[in-house]
Amino acid sequence: METKGIKIKVSDILQNPGSTDTIKFEKRKIKQLPNTTKNGISGTLQILGMDEKSLLATLEDVKTSLLQKCEVSGKEFVQDIDVKKYEMKFLMPGLDLPYEEFTDEIGYINEKDMTIDIQEMLYQSIILNIPTIIKSPEAEQLKPTLDDNSEDSEPQNKVRWIYK
Repeated sequence: METKGIKIKVSDILQNPGSTDTIKFEKRKIKQLPNTTKNGISGTLQILGMDEKSLLATLEDVKTSLLQKCEVSGKEFVQDIDVKKYEMKFLMPGLDLPYEEFTDEIGYINEKDMTIDIQEMLYQSIILNIPTIIKSPEAEQLKPTLDDNSEDSEPQNKVRWIYK
């Protein structure tokens, strides 16, 4: 089921600094990853109330499978993604962190309904675990070799690699 966000109510956690909550989720889909297989995204979210205006959210054991196109062979294949741990701080709007604590992993708490939306957090945790070059398992096994059949007049100090 695709959602417009994955909102979690956090008012109780913010009222009790130091308290925690654990939420397990399965078969979730997010709009940023339309190539997620039918099994969707599953994992665990841990939320720790840091004080009355901030909390720390930790995704653990996030698993999904994506339908990808191999950059070597051009064939489609299913790529499994496994995220062990990904953390993000959520703050009330207007609350600034000291410069030394600033990271890109910051979200904001919706003051109206005291919720956080973890959809972007899920997307970031998965996208950061996709390899730069997408290769099918078969392409991963290929070893680069020198192209001995090259007939063009390239200088000999250039090496051309072909996957076989």
